[in-house]
Amino acid sequence: MEEKKSILEKWGFIQKVEDSSSVPSSAQSAKPHELGADTKSPSLSESITRVNIENTERKVGGNSMDRFTGVQDLYTANKMPLSGKETVYTIESLLKALPDGLPADLVRTTLQNVTQASYMELDALIADGETRISVLQNYSNQFSQRTDAVIKQYESEIEQLKRKISEYQSMIEERNTLQTNQTHAIQYEVERISNIIASAK
Repeated sequence: MEEKKSILEKWGFIQKVEDSSSVPSSAQSAKPHELGADTKSPSLSESITRVNIENTERKVGGNSMDRFTGVQDLYTANKMPLSGKETVYTIESLLKALPDGLPADLVRTTLQNVTQASYMELDALIADGETRISVLQNYSNQFSQRTDAVIKQYESEIEQLKRKISEYQSMIEERNTLQTNQTHAIQYEVERISNIIASAK
């Protein structure tokens, strides 16, 4: 366990604590929600509401969905931090520091203890991940709708072009027939007059 603490200490998630007596009483009694409004993470419902409003205001038919958009760009557009201790990626870092094969309940308890010791809320970190999933899925759905609409438009234009091509092919055939008939009529008359002239000379 000493080795595990050193890893967490190295990342700065917690400070080394030998026993509870070495921790100031004020730090032991402090709760995450007492640290100030600036460290309080928004609730999941508030985050989802904000995401829905921003997605509603986004212009779906614009050029923004006619090109590739990276995940980090989506986070930035929704004013979400790309990294930091108050993001779901903190859980990922902590999980990497735990031994493999631990029972799920022990993993949960360990994460809860470590985050509390670092004055973080595990539920807030989970809510951050759920909000990111909502943002990504929402954009993916809108992107799919945009793509479907663009493809249908292209397919419609292709069908129009096919009909136009068919019309032009018919017009070409009619013109070739007209050209043949016109040439034969003139050639017949030229030969007729040439024969008359030849007989008269």
